[in-house]
Amino acid sequence: MTGTIDVWWLHDDGGLTILVPHLLTLSSQFKQCKLRVFTHGSSQKITSERLRMTTLLNKFRIEFSSVEVVTDMNHRPTSESIHKMDYLPGWSDVRADDPHTKQKMLRQIRIGELIRESSQSSSLAVVTLPVARKKEVSTNVYLSWLEALSANQKVPILLIRGNQSNVITFYS
Repeated sequence: MTGTIDVWWLHDDGGLTILVPHLLTLSSQFKQCKLRVFTHGSSQKITSERLRMTTLLNKFRIEFSSVEVVTDMNHRPTSESIHKMDYLPGWSDVRADDPHTKQKMLRQIRIGELIRESSQSSSLAVVTLPVARKKEVSTNVYLSWLEALSANQKVPILLIRGNQSNVITFYS
C-alpha cells in the first residue's frame, strides 16, 4: 500500500495515537506510506504549533511527511452535516441536553467534516477518540460522537485513545 496515513492527534493521550501509525509504517503492508500529522491550534500560532509538533516527532525519531495545524476545528459544521446526524439516537439527547454537550457534538461533526475534506485520498486515518466523562455523557451521545467522526468517510478510520500514560519516551 502507498500513500499516507493521516494522524489526527486531537489531544495528548500519552503518544499512543502517534505510536500505532508509526508502528504500522514498519509493517510490510504500510511500509510505503508516509505519516501526515494533523493537530489543532490557533491561527495566530500556526508556525509555533507546527514547530512544537515537528520537534516532538523528531525527538521520538518518528518519520513524517508533514504536520498540518488545523485552525478551524471549533467552527460550526455545515447545516448539511448536522442534518445527516438527525437519525442518531444520541443527537436527540444532545438537543435536549446542556449547551456544553451540544457544543462537543458539533465539534465532533466538524472534525468528521475536516477528515472527509483532508484525508479522502489517504490510505488510513487514525483519529484520537474523544474523551467523555462517564456521568456527564450518555452512551447514546458518545456513540453519536463516534458516528459523527467516522460516518461517510472514504478512508478507513482507526479510532484510538491512550490512557494519558506515556507510551513513547526519549532520552536526552
